[in-house]
Amino acid sequence: MTKLIAFVRRWNRTKPLVIHCYAGISRSTAGAFVVACALNPQRDELSIAQALRQASATAAPNVRIVSLADRVLGREGRMTSALEMIGAAQRSDGS
Repeated sequence: MTKLIAFVRRWNRTKPLVIHCYAGISRSTAGAFVVACALNPQRDELSIAQALRQASATAAPNVRIVSLADRVLGREGRMTSALEMIGAAQRSDGS
């Protein structure tokens, strides 16, 4: 977790960053949420989580990854709370 955060803080943002895992649902969306929180310390966690949900109804960020980042970033549980507030992801079959 600390390596991901250190990497994005050094990233010059001149080119897009792609975060990808095998399924693209849990780990990659957790990584994207962590990156957005790390790069936007002034932005509240719920607005970031809502933007993630708006971008993908099937996004289901891995809670374990997010809780580790929450501690590293000193967000005091707000990242995991934000995930709870946006609710469960919509399944890819629409249910």
